[in-house]
Amino acid sequence: RERVLPVLEELREREPGRRVGEPWIGTFHGLSLRILRVEAQRAGLGPNFSIFDDADARSLVNDVTEEMGIDQFDADEFFRDLETAKARLLAPDFLIKGRSLVERGGPQADRWRPALSHFRSDRFIDVYDRYQRALEEQNAVDFSDLLNRTTRLFRDAPEVRDSWRSTFRHFMIDE
Repeated sequence: RERVLPVLEELREREPGRRVGEPWIGTFHGLSLRILRVEAQRAGLGPNFSIFDDADARSLVNDVTEEMGIDQFDADEFFRDLETAKARLLAPDFLIKGRSLVERGGPQADRWRPALSHFRSDRFIDVYDRYQRALEEQNAVDFSDLLNRTTRLFRDAPEVRDSWRSTFRHFMIDE
């Protein structure tokens, strides 16, 4: 922000008739949040959805595992697995389908086994499924969902993607 705004101001002074819009400056999570606030309904969220921070997410997992009757549960391991799943855009229902194919055996099982072996947390897929449903019931997302919901929205709704595509002429990523 400190580097971009002076450049824009200089451009405005040099070319007073030229229209220079205000930039959206932020992290990927922050920009995704702004888009989801506008597109909440199309992204499957209510208008005033909440964002769960790490403490909220841990509390929710504790509630979920207690509700499921799981006495011993390693939340740290679960969140490592959760990050892996969400970074790969692997939804719980997709993983449940894969697990089912492994249980049935056959050639598809051989393809799924390596993918499912990445998850070390005990009962990861079941807890992940219930965790996501609990987030939805509370009209909430966690930090990874900010990116994932925006990605899915743009992937699955071409009219939304095209509308946002026409909103911005340039992207600059400084990570």
